[in-house]
Amino acid sequence: MFKKSLIISIVFASISFAGEKEPVSVELGKLLASPEAHLGQVIQTTGTVDHVCKHGGKKMLIFASNPEESIHVTASEKVPVFDAEANGSDVLIIGVVKENRITKAQVLKFIEEKELAEKKGNAKPSVSKGEGLGHGQEKHKEEASSCGDHPMLKEMEATGKDYVSDYYIECVSYNVKTS
Repeated sequence: MFKKSLIISIVFASISFAGEKEPVSVELGKLLASPEAHLGQVIQTTGTVDHVCKHGGKKMLIFASNPEESIHVTASEKVPVFDAEANGSDVLIIGVVKENRITKAQVLKFIEEKELAEKKGNAKPSVSKGEGLGHGQEKHKEEASSCGDHPMLKEMEATGKDYVSDYYIECVSYNVKTS
């Protein structure tokens, strides 16, 4: 009986502590330079909203000083949607840095679907949810002349990994900054 209640107490204490963790303040540029260093951390950062997803408002793209260097922020249970009015605004984000691994198999399936769609005259491949490249696709959207030339496959070859990491922030809270 004592052992069981001790385990329950430890689990409860761990859950309580995790929920009260103070976020680590990180400049967005530094986060973008080494997101793997903050993987799993609750962070606080600021950025400018490039856009909020028009299809439900569940994703937002933010950048620091250069719009070409950006990171996605995704909705969560605590923040189910983002306000479309945030477009172009500066925001304070608190969230957990997470990683989406895009595998070689996903890239090859995407390329195959894209080629098939182009042959049929469709603009986009019909990849099922969870099978596509995910929200990191736009970071690697350069056109490739053949499968082996795809930027993600080149990145995998250069790093020696069988996946490409796409880092994002799962939002716990956000505030639109006012002047």
